[in-house]
Amino acid sequence: MEVSLCKADLKDAATIHVMKVKAFMPLLEKYQDFETSPANETVERIVTQINQSCTDYFIILP
Repeated sequence: MEVSLCKADLKDAATIHVMKVKAFMPLLEKYQDFETSPANETVERIVTQINQSCTDYFIILP
């Protein structure tokens, strides 16, 4: 199976948000770290991160 790695752009922000919530929600529920948990980030925060020149997100595609 071949996969590709693509740099994420603004249209991927909602997908990244869903993935972060699913991945980190158990830890947020356990530790209640609302200030630092990626599960508690907003889509707007992810958009801001994508727009930063020093931050890159990548999406793995089948």
